[in-house]
Amino acid sequence: MTTSYRPYLVRAIYEWAVDNDLTPMLLAFEPGGAAAGGVAAKEQFTAYNIAPQAVRDLAIDADGVRFLARFQGVSKHVAIDIERVVRIYCRETDEGLSFSWDGQSPEMLDEASPEPAKPGQGRPHLRLVSTDEPKSKKPEGSGQA
Repeated sequence: MTTSYRPYLVRAIYEWAVDNDLTPMLLAFEPGGAAAGGVAAKEQFTAYNIAPQAVRDLAIDADGVRFLARFQGVSKHVAIDIERVVRIYCRETDEGLSFSWDGQSPEMLDEASPEPAKPGQGRPHLRLVSTDEPKSKKPEGSGQA
């Protein structure tokens, strides 16, 4: 019997995200909701931030994903069966990998993923602003004298 490829792919996407200074997120199927305190995405899915700054003692192997994290100031040990991992992705870009489970396609899982970070919520973004632009004039006929 061969081992599951899922832990190898989860580890690969995790390492790629960390190497590129992105935030790896794990979406897990949890029928009871956010049991450990993760960010609930939809009813039966929970999204976890598994970045090195957010968790300790992260282990990804054939049994599952395990780590220690703080939820509302309380340390909790989280253990997710590897077959319940349905997606690993980057919060900033939404790039990652989805797995099918119980006959559902990855397209269905994409609908359960939380929205990617909007500008102003994630890492800061800089843009060049030209100071040479002419100042705007009041529109003609505005009725003001």
